[in-house]
Amino acid sequence: MIDLCSVFHRFCLPPVLIAVVACTSAPWTKQDDHPLEKARRVSPELLNELSVMATGSLLSELEQESWKQGLSSGTRSLGDYITALLNDDRFAASVAPSLVAGDIANFPNAAIFGGGGILKRLPSPDGPILFLFKPCDPKTAVTVRPWWSQSTVRVCPDSYRPEQFLNPNFKDHCSSDKNALLGAASYFEKTGELITPCGCGPNLMRCFESEAMREAASVSLVAEVRGTIAHVVKSNAPLSDVFTTPFSERNSLVDFAYLRWQVESGERKEIPVLREPFTEQRWEPRIQSVEGEHAGILTAPNFIFLEAGRRGVLRMVYEEMWCSRPSSRGVSTEVLLQIPGSDFRAGEGWRELAARPVCTECHARLDYGAQFFRGYPDSRKGTHFQPSLASAEVGPLYGDDLHDLRGNGPLTPAGFATLAVSQPEYSECMVDKISKYVFGEDSTSRERTQWVTQFKRHGKLRELMHAALLEYATRKTQEQPAALAKVQTADRLVDEGCMRCHEDQQPNLMNRRSTDRVLQMIDAVAYGAMPPDDRLDKAFRRRLITGLASELTMSSDARSKVTDYYLNPHRSLRTPPPEALFALSRAQTHSLNRPETGPLTVLKIPADLQQAAPGIVAALGITAVEDCKAKNLSGEALKTCIAAGAIPFMLSSP
Repeated sequence: MIDLCSVFHRFCLPPVLIAVVACTSAPWTKQDDHPLEKARRVSPELLNELSVMATGSLLSELEQESWKQGLSSGTRSLGDYITALLNDDRFAASVAPSLVAGDIANFPNAAIFGGGGILKRLPSPDGPILFLFKPCDPKTAVTVRPWWSQSTVRVCPDSYRPEQFLNPNFKDHCSSDKNALLGAASYFEKTGELITPCGCGPNLMRCFESEAMREAASVSLVAEVRGTIAHVVKSNAPLSDVFTTPFSERNSLVDFAYLRWQVESGERKEIPVLREPFTEQRWEPRIQSVEGEHAGILTAPNFIFLEAGRRGVLRMVYEEMWCSRPSSRGVSTEVLLQIPGSDFRAGEGWRELAARPVCTECHARLDYGAQFFRGYPDSRKGTHFQPSLASAEVGPLYGDDLHDLRGNGPLTPAGFATLAVSQPEYSECMVDKISKYVFGEDSTSRERTQWVTQFKRHGKLRELMHAALLEYATRKTQEQPAALAKVQTADRLVDEGCMRCHEDQQPNLMNRRSTDRVLQMIDAVAYGAMPPDDRLDKAFRRRLITGLASELTMSSDARSKVTDYYLNPHRSLRTPPPEALFALSRAQTHSLNRPETGPLTVLKIPADLQQAAPGIVAALGITAVEDCKAKNLSGEALKTCIAAGAIPFMLSSP
């Protein structure tokens, strides 16, 4: 196998990341089949813009020069450049997960480990006694092997409770988010009242040795989703594998989550000793209690219990797989009150709801789809797979309503995923995600139709991204503002529009070699400062702005952006997508190996709102502060790091 790290060394990860993401992408090539593939004159700005979208990083000056020489000499094509970017592991590891899975690939599901109890320590002559609620007499402490160690510890009995799996007060499992031990311990500390009969359980599996361990486990849930997507993309496998494979890329802390499911359901008596190091990622099949239990990232703990109620989970599934979003338009309160049941979030009355006019447009899809996931309960009842709830039957999958049957399959997550990825909405959704990522709202229906046809044939994310980036480069290379071709010379426009008041300043106005001077003039004309009597009609003012912009000593693409900015004053400059901006920020602060757990990394901004607005500026600044402070920097080093991470120079596309 070709080692892409040696062939395309300038596109591999910095040394700090090599241990986290090995440069082992499956070699992939794209045949030249586009008129721009052989383009020889490509601006450095465009090379950088493509690099940011594909890898989240800028090129170095050395990389820019190397590609410029290769392109101008004809020994390399623009297609080669885009292929190299997409073969860079940063595309698979940093960019692809957010593109494919959005928020699920960026922040941890608190229902899994977030409520885990943090054990305290009571010193004793024979070693510390662990407890969750209150310390106990050391003589009563119980010896147990905790899930995180091969050695034993001693724990207080009321914190252990290995026989307790249900809360009889609410008839829910001890794994449910209502029995979160972190909150129960905090409540006990304040009031002295126990609000749950549940304890840490066998091998202390509902508790953690420290806050740092709980945080590491939570981050690992995100890493499984990101790693699984990255593995599929790096292997150049069909993107549908992300949603259908029984495998996942995970570490021992995620293995612990799956093993804990089996102990909670009574299939195992205890958690076996876990492999170390706990954080080493591996691509392996997952434990299955029943055939078809797992379906790619859909049944990853970070996804399947992210919402309370299967209906809420299926809403997210369809959003990510079909780009379908439910609507409540036309639904009245009276209609809902007529449906039997009180907890619609849990799915009560689902058959009738799915058959009702208007309601059927969403609920036929949501509620019949939820039947494929019966083994996964409402997170308020439990956060582990329950084989006793799983179905061995065959059931239907619906699309637009109850009259739009798409097929029948085993009522398992795998059965659902197999049907879902074979529907036209899946291909259209994947194309829509890439199209909006690259073009915002500016892609054409012709392009999207063409890409959908191609994606149905190959099913590969790299192929799809290659086509989109090449089309983007085509536009940037070929488009020229129509006004620049028709406008009068700038001198004639300045003479006509400005000399009536500025005749004595004619030498200065006609000598416009300074970029700052030209920008000052454009600014004054665009915002009405000149001429002060507002005697210029709107059409002439626009021609004057365009003519002055044509004299700016910068690339044609940059001049076009300046012109667009001043001619469309109510539209902010478009930014690269948030995923690329945050990845670039972390590259600038050398924090790419820091777990992406903060809320700022999960911004899901619609394509038409990806603009250089105060919100994104603030989000980038705060992210840079968090990343730089996490490195224990101070003084000038901290300021320099924050300035690099805030990346104001990338807040608009180059």
